[in-house]
Amino acid sequence: MPFGRLDIMAKPPAEVRFPGDRSRRKRVRVRGIKQASKEIQQRLERSLEALLENPESFLPEILGELGKVSLFGSKDPMALTLHELKAVSSKRNDIRWLKKRMSKRSGGDVSRSLAGSLVAASEEDLTTVSVFKSDVYGNASYLKRGSGRPGHLVGIQNFNHPRLRLLVWDDHAKAGQYFFSWDGGFVFTGFEPAPPSEWVQWTLGNTSVDLQGDSCKWSAGLDEETVVSESGTADGWLKLEFSDGTRVGLSPTALAKTEEPMARSMAVSMMPPNKLGEVRSPMDSSAVVTGSPMTTEGSSSIT
Repeated sequence: MPFGRLDIMAKPPAEVRFPGDRSRRKRVRVRGIKQASKEIQQRLERSLEALLENPESFLPEILGELGKVSLFGSKDPMALTLHELKAVSSKRNDIRWLKKRMSKRSGGDVSRSLAGSLVAASEEDLTTVSVFKSDVYGNASYLKRGSGRPGHLVGIQNFNHPRLRLLVWDDHAKAGQYFFSWDGGFVFTGFEPAPPSEWVQWTLGNTSVDLQGDSCKWSAGLDEETVVSESGTADGWLKLEFSDGTRVGLSPTALAKTEEPMARSMAVSMMPPNKLGEVRSPMDSSAVVTGSPMTTEGSSSIT
């Protein structure tokens, strides 16, 4: 019996999806980016509006001397930065110019970051923000625009924050210039570490060690008379004197109970933070030991 040709067709394979297939919907989370809450959006909007109205509002009060700016540049980093910022400030409503400046590799990074922040200030959508994280300065939201460094963008866009605004001036601090920030002010003192008394009092009032007193301060385990007379105690204590004449006495017990080292809790209010010892007078600390007011050098324990 003749048989005709029999073709057996295999079942077609199931639909295959490959990674990257556009037809496959997948939520992608970009690291360092988040959706801003209403509170964050409103805070950034207020800050950016103030920045757009006055682009130099993030600058410290200039108390130190400034060098001259010539065609060949300047040996004074702050003088050169101020010169560049004036150009950016004058173009704050020229978005096209600002977009070029915020991505331009030449010139200072502070002016580049200001240009990027002014571009962000002209935008209506502030829902997506970048996140800055620091173990020392804390976390903050900001708008990443241009090629400015995150720390500079954060400091400019959060210029009302006593600690964060210091981040803008890290390069200037490396060049030897000083900045001091507190709730009531922000100053630049040039190449001389000369903080105002207001900074000293505010910083000591916000350290990780609880202190009592005014021009003479002391921690638990001490009293004013002991610190003023520099009397010895059984356990000894650490004496600090600042450039404005403020004297501080610290007991070993008070220093041992802090979650954050006292020196660091003070240093984050200045730039450079590793030069806290320069704002003390007579530029060192002393350990007062048992007996007569004999002193031994102890600067390494606080700086």
